[in-house]
Amino acid sequence: MRFRWKLLLLMLAVSILPIVILRTFGIHTVRSMAAALSEEIQIGRLEAARNEIQSLLNGCREALNMEREGIVLAVLDSVEEFRGPGEPEDDITLMAVKVNG
Repeated sequence: MRFRWKLLLLMLAVSILPIVILRTFGIHTVRSMAAALSEEIQIGRLEAARNEIQSLLNGCREALNMEREGIVLAVLDSVEEFRGPGEPEDDITLMAVKVNG
């Protein structure tokens, strides 16, 4: 083989080998970064969903508590209507007051 061809092959090897090595390392780095980013996004979405569900549950709990208080007051009012003015309080009235209070 002539000297020129040997020199050409040597120059090609010296220039192409680092490119191939850097490309391989770069692909590995990009893939690992993509996996980490994907995991972070998934964790963020799960946290947002948890917060949204918790907020919805808190709103439902408050609405149910308000309804419960309204029902207890309606029951107490009904008991007062049906009971005479001088009659002593019974267990149902005391339980309703205990639940409300």
